[in-house]
Amino acid sequence: MSVARPGKIIGIGRNYRDHAAELGNAVPAKPLLFLKPASAVIGDPHRLDRLEVLCRLNGVERQHGRARDMVFSIPALVAYVSQVMTLERGDLIATGTPAGVGPLRAGDVVEVEIPGVGLLSNPVTAEAG
Repeated sequence: MSVARPGKIIGIGRNYRDHAAELGNAVPAKPLLFLKPASAVIGDPHRLDRLEVLCRLNGVERQHGRARDMVFSIPALVAYVSQVMTLERGDLIATGTPAGVGPLRAGDVVEVEIPGVGLLSNPVTAEAG
C-alpha cells in the first residue's frame, strides 16, 4: 500500500496528565511542540486522526487514551499550532501519548488500534549493526 507523506508532523508533548505524571513531569501551561520527519508515517494517516487509541505490547494493553483525557483539546491545538506555523493540506498533528510507555525489545509485537478504524501491528527487530 502506498502511504501519502505529510508535509510535516507536529507532535504535542505531555498532552495527557497521566503520561506526564508517570515520567515525573508537570503538565505544561501551553502546548509543547516538536517536529517529526514525514518518514515516520508507517500507516495510512487518513484512517488514523479518531478519538480513541489503544496500544498493546505482546497482546497486553499498555495504553488506552481518549481525546477527552487530553490537556489541550484538538481545536485548541490546531489554533495554537496555527499561531506558530502555517498548517498546510496533509500536515499532521500528533496529539500526545497516554500513560503506559516503556521499553521495547527485539521480538516484541506492538499493536495500535483505533476502534472502528483498524489495527496496525508492528514487529520489533534489532537494529542491524
